[in-house]
Amino acid sequence: MEDATVLVCKHGDKSVAIILSQNLDFQSLVSKLSHKWKDLTQGCFEISYTLDGHPNCDVDCDEDLIALHTLAKKFRIGRIDVSVHDLTGSSTSLIVGECGDRSSSSLNVGLNVVGSGELISEIDNGSDMTLSLYDQERKQLKSDAWRIAIKAVDQVFVGGAVAFRDSLCKYSLFHGFEFIYAKNDAETVKARCRTLHCTWFVKAKVENPSGLFRIKELMNEHSCGAASLSTSSSRSSSGLIGRIFSEAIRLSPSKRPVDVRKELKKDYGVDVTYRRAWMGVEKARSFVYGDYTKSFKELTSFVDSFKASNPDSVCDLERDEARRFKRLFVGFAACKHGFEFCLPLLFLDGTFLKGTHKGCLLAACAKDGNRGLYPICVAVVDSENSENWHWFMLKLRDFLAFDKEVVFISDRHEGLLRAVESVFPSSPHSYCLLHLKANLRKHMGGRELVAKWKTVICPKWDKKLVELFGLSKTWNVVRANGDLYEVQSDPSVSVDIARRSCSCGDWQLNMFPCVHGVCALKKSKKDLNDYMERCFFSESYREAYSKCINPVPRIWQNIDLDTPDDVLLPPLCKRPPGRPRTERIPSTGAKTRKVTCSRCGQALKGLNGGFNWSNNPGVFDVLAYTHKDVAVPFTWVESDPKLIANPQMVKLHSFDTKIHKIDTLVSYKNDEWDEQ
Repeated sequence: MEDATVLVCKHGDKSVAIILSQNLDFQSLVSKLSHKWKDLTQGCFEISYTLDGHPNCDVDCDEDLIALHTLAKKFRIGRIDVSVHDLTGSSTSLIVGECGDRSSSSLNVGLNVVGSGELISEIDNGSDMTLSLYDQERKQLKSDAWRIAIKAVDQVFVGGAVAFRDSLCKYSLFHGFEFIYAKNDAETVKARCRTLHCTWFVKAKVENPSGLFRIKELMNEHSCGAASLSTSSSRSSSGLIGRIFSEAIRLSPSKRPVDVRKELKKDYGVDVTYRRAWMGVEKARSFVYGDYTKSFKELTSFVDSFKASNPDSVCDLERDEARRFKRLFVGFAACKHGFEFCLPLLFLDGTFLKGTHKGCLLAACAKDGNRGLYPICVAVVDSENSENWHWFMLKLRDFLAFDKEVVFISDRHEGLLRAVESVFPSSPHSYCLLHLKANLRKHMGGRELVAKWKTVICPKWDKKLVELFGLSKTWNVVRANGDLYEVQSDPSVSVDIARRSCSCGDWQLNMFPCVHGVCALKKSKKDLNDYMERCFFSESYREAYSKCINPVPRIWQNIDLDTPDDVLLPPLCKRPPGRPRTERIPSTGAKTRKVTCSRCGQALKGLNGGFNWSNNPGVFDVLAYTHKDVAVPFTWVESDPKLIANPQMVKLHSFDTKIHKIDTLVSYKNDEWDEQ
């Protein structure tokens, strides 16, 4: 019964549903209708139905019902609206309904009544007039609801002209036609088909005194034909795309424009350019997260609300003399508490921001007991320079107020080097093993994960101890004196378990027992956990994430500021000189990979400056043009170098790799030819 067609019959103010089956004949239909409505008399009422573009199709015999059932089954029509007209008195108004459910095919079926009880069925698109090797079913689209976005005259749009224009754009995208506005304002909107002399036209305006925006005129048939249909339209604007994908961007902020293009084609049947998809994603983000420029006006109120929600945290906002945003420092009290249970390491780095007003994000992170990154504080500045790094390090020192020695690890930015040396003169500063921007993408563990841990040591470090134990099982250990042991590995080393040191240096460097230390501790029969640093314990990991960051309520939004001085203006963004960079600037010591040809091994770069001719000798084939009377030898042989008079400097952009050959034409002219 899932594919059954339902006849929704309406008479007066009541409607009944009757299933259209093969066993239903005309007399049974009349009997059911007479039973439902006592005021109807058999033979004194007529039955009609409506399909798209074909109103008032009568049913008055079994042949009509059979044809209707065949059409409904062939084109998967799930619902047909039927009007019952009482011929003894005033008839009810014809109900123009929706033919078929939205998941059914959109093929238009026309029925013409010829005489009494003679039905001729036509297939408007000519599908029965052609042969097909397979029956391709139409896919259900998310845009199927747009098919009836514009229905009929007197249709009301609650959102006024804005809602009407949005519905009109969706309607045109579904049906594949372009339209232009003949008039477009808040009171009246007129539109017609872009194709010249096409009859399609719609007019809607505000109705007085109700103020409702209603369709007044509608000619909903096109005379331009199928040749004007297209899946790409100018009405698929970035604003419409943003409204469609705003919820998807909220759930997946990293959605790419290329994914939006694919989804528009697959789920909506609409083709858009990459740039329009990109602009649509930006519009969606502005709908979800707010306008980037306008958010600066609310930043002052946000800072006040942040301090009220997190009283022990730090949120310092600075502005310049022109009341424009300069920089912002944010440090959470919960992160400050957790840093006491992390490794004494601080990773420092900065990355550029991609917003409208650009800027740079400075960050400081630590490492928790399970080898995960632990955020400490962040700052937003105009650029990554010495002044901003020095300011950031001062804020970091005042925020943490730690008294233990901390090792700073960074990419050795010049301004960062001077800032660390100036603010933390006694703290070591080392190179970054993995770039911070790559590390930030990793999952930073939390409270849900630690609740399942059953080991005393954090799982990753406990697994490391198991590996070290397996490596040292075959080594002999000799006790030298007290807590001093000799591990007879290759080479032999000495381990002092009391001082937690090994002659290989790994125990002191990592603050974690090395493979020799594990071997010596197992020989001494002492508890391995007693020689672990506090930060490696699962309990310390739990304590590091025990504090919470309170959410900032959004009641500060839409609050009128008392004076214009409270308004914070966005920073001025100047475009840097030169062409925009397309590649990331590598950090000091970072490894880069050259792209080479898979066949010849030649490094692939741009021709301009990509191959240095001064350091790489080349072989050239010379094509010489001579006078027509010059005797040309049949064979060419190598000769001594010849001096060319009046030479010109020519920058060559060609090379030959035996497989790839790129030539530049260089021609020389003999002055004597002009005299002949």
